[in-house]
Amino acid sequence: MLLGLWNGFLSLGAWFRQQIYNFFSAIMPQWVRDALGIRSPSRVFAEIGKNTMLGLADGMTGTRCCGSPALP
Repeated sequence: MLLGLWNGFLSLGAWFRQQIYNFFSAIMPQWVRDALGIRSPSRVFAEIGKNTMLGLADGMTGTRCCGSPALP
């Protein structure tokens, strides 16, 4: 019984990913993706994450004088 529940849960994960993909495909037509140079949404979000972390690091090093020292 637990194995059946687990397999059902895993199949919902695949279904959920497909629904998310379908949603974003519907709101962002192919010509928009082509114009913005978006080949893969995961690449776009990876770049956003990279910039977020760089901004966090800049903020931490920029506030060394105001409180506890930032990590190097």
